[in-house]
Amino acid sequence: MVVVILGVIANWIRAGISVKNLIRREIDDLFTEEASNYYDEGKFDELLAHCKEKLNKNPNHSYALWYKAKAYYQKQDYEKSKHCFENLAKTEPSWNESHVQPYLEKIEAIENETR
Repeated sequence: MVVVILGVIANWIRAGISVKNLIRREIDDLFTEEASNYYDEGKFDELLAHCKEKLNKNPNHSYALWYKAKAYYQKQDYEKSKHCFENLAKTEPSWNESHVQPYLEKIEAIENETR
């Protein structure tokens, strides 16, 4: 009897963890969709606020860092953009070559032009 009860409890725990993970993925997908919409519409201040909210809860959220860096880039705040891209490279090293370095190179070229 005890074994059966422990088995049922274990199944409830597994189901709860699965539901929690599913909800977390859905929330992340919703965040990314909203961030993409703000970016596409040129609503960079709204995008920054959206990212700030996410980063307050999860300071290493990759997509929040990505969109925050891109929003600052579009606002021509290259110093903040550069800082965000550098943080993203630390958080997601696999993104460095494809997502981070192209922007850092553009920022460096812009900074060199203005000197």
